[in-house]
Amino acid sequence: MKRSVEVSGRSIEEILERAANYFEIPKEKLEYEIISENKGILSILAPRALK
Repeated sequence: MKRSVEVSGRSIEEILERAANYFEIPKEKLEYEIISENKGILSILAPRALK
């Protein structure tokens, strides 16, 4: 059974690290999909989301 979680962060690396810690597995074993990625001038301030 696959489990899922939505994680936000300022970089993909940070998001993968959080998800790996949540599932207690190495980040290399994660299967993930980026569901939104902020782009533009304000993207530096806004978090990204990963599911």
